Amino acid sequence: MNAPRDDIHFRRYFSPTNSSLTIRAPDGKLMCSPEAIQEHVLYVAYSRVNTTRSDITIQVANERPLTDPHLLAPLPPLPPHYQRGEFKLSIFLPPTASPIVKVLVWCIREDGEVVSDTRELEVEKCLVNRVNLTLTADVARPGAVAMVDLVSPPYSLCSLGVVDRSVELLAPQRNTLTVDKVFEVVRPYTITDTLNHEELDDLY
Repeated sequence: MNAPRDDIHFRRYFSPTNSSLTIRAPDGKLMCSPEAIQEHVLYVAYSRVNTTRSDITIQVANERPLTDPHLLAPLPPLPPHYQRGEFKLSIFLPPTASPIVKVLVWCIREDGEVVSDTRELEVEKCLVNRVNLTLTADVARPGAVAMVDLVSPPYSLCSLGVVDRSVELLAPQRNTLTVDKVFEVVRPYTITDTLNHEELDDLY
């Protein structure tokens, strides 16, 4: 029997001035609406020294943090000339941002040091093109003509399949197309630090 084991990868961060930015990730998934852009508010904690002004820049990229309560300790008292606080900022996510977005916040100090933080946020799965399928009659006899109304936005790629109910019930696996299955198809194309990166020219 092998002993239980787990691996956690840490990224070392060093600031010569002890300055920092920390994005407080919200609990749960961010809402997604196919019809409109959603506004979300994020809180960012900061610590700085000998700085009177900082211009904050935020970048959101379409693409899971580990938090244990026993690892959260009270912050120590601040030395002279240090400031600590929190501010909130708004990000606007289009429907194409699901299911994961990367948020990057950074500022450049007066001495040229760059202070930054990044977080991955989960977004509810949704599709931009909303398609509606209806039948003109609830019941149709064998051999009868049944009319189907298919409504979709322009430039939508639609596919229609008709299967007898008895065949569907006897099938070992349901051939049902869901939003989760659509996102599973595009998952291999997700851009990460080592996969599908634009700098890997041999993949394109």
